[in-house]
Amino acid sequence: MTRIFITGGTGYVGGRIAQAFLADGNFEVCVATRGSSTSLSYLPGAQVVQIDLDDVDGMARHMAGADHVFHMAAANEIICGQGIQQAVRSNILHGVNTLQAAQMAGVRRFINFSTAHVYGALHGFIDETCLPAPTHPYAITHLGFEGFVNAAMRNDAIEGVNIRLSNSFGAPIHAHVDRWSLLANDLCRQAATHNQIVLKTDGSQTRDFVTLSDVANISVGLVELSKDALDDGVFNLGGNRTSSILEMAQMVAATALKLTGEEIPVTLGPPSGISDTKPPLIFSTDKISRTGLGPKTRFEDEMESLMFACLKFFRRGFSSEQPDQI
Repeated sequence: MTRIFITGGTGYVGGRIAQAFLADGNFEVCVATRGSSTSLSYLPGAQVVQIDLDDVDGMARHMAGADHVFHMAAANEIICGQGIQQAVRSNILHGVNTLQAAQMAGVRRFINFSTAHVYGALHGFIDETCLPAPTHPYAITHLGFEGFVNAAMRNDAIEGVNIRLSNSFGAPIHAHVDRWSLLANDLCRQAATHNQIVLKTDGSQTRDFVTLSDVANISVGLVELSKDALDDGVFNLGGNRTSSILEMAQMVAATALKLTGEEIPVTLGPPSGISDTKPPLIFSTDKISRTGLGPKTRFEDEMESLMFACLKFFRRGFSSEQPDQI
């Protein structure tokens, strides 16, 4: 049976990827964590191992027998913004250690989750041929580690894949996933806890969004691809849907109304100051779609799962049957 090893497998994106592999039934899933748990109630059937990202030999021992490694254990944009040294250590040094461990363990494919922000300003048409121009330590360090993954692939040391992920949204696998600052998550939490949504701007900014269901399902598909299908190993992963912040807020309000019967007002903030002369964002996923993989989940279904999770986690006394999507 194919063995999957996931660093950061208890996190926001990694948890959903682990869940998808377990649900498939054709994979052994090993979730690596820096905690001391040996089993996780929200990932039944997964093996849980404790790792030290500074210990290459130790990680290699845990990876023994793994066919594919998904590397998700990176510092988020908030942590990276607090100190460049921490960003470099978490996103480059620890990434390199994990990649070296995978090579020592004889892993076939190393799939690294990077970010769309390596391109810098996200507007206009963006595909994998666009020159990266990151400006934030989060994006700079992700791009830096991408280089090591690319080099390992070019040197035939491992099959390396870099996924440049846009703005993902969806229900986390447990309430303690610390990503409630992400846009859709924050909007749903506001609706669940305060019965209102207050935006920081006028909501005119646009972003590409992708459902966590699509991210998870595409991840399962990535391990089935032939080496030739990987091309140079760099793929954009988005939802083929650019939405404004206001449109997302309105979708959250409509979803909350459906689940609770309550009207959720949306309050706009001050004008964003974004120039109307900037071209609209088109975050191309044509390259990954040509492999047979691509986004398929309805946004409305994913938003319902996320809104339900927020009501379950944060609204006292909320009771309802769980939607099929969760």
